Amino acid sequence: MRRSRSIDVLFLLDATGSMSNVIAAAKDKILEIAEKIQHEEALELRARFIAYRCKSVLVFLQGVLSRALSEV
Repeated sequence: MRRSRSIDVLFLLDATGSMSNVIAAAKDKILEIAEKIQHEEALELRARFIAYRCKSVLVFLQGVLSRALSEV
């Protein structure tokens, strides 16, 4: 039995006002990366996207991600 190759990816984007001039470029790059993973690398992509807009959300996400990584 052949197992499929897969990858889990989390895209985290700073969507605060100071980043407004580069958000469109970041979005395009995220789509480019996702497409490359799926097509060129022939991997099943399981992706999530989080855009944060304030510092308190970022602090919360850092805690969540730290706990998640410690469980791996």
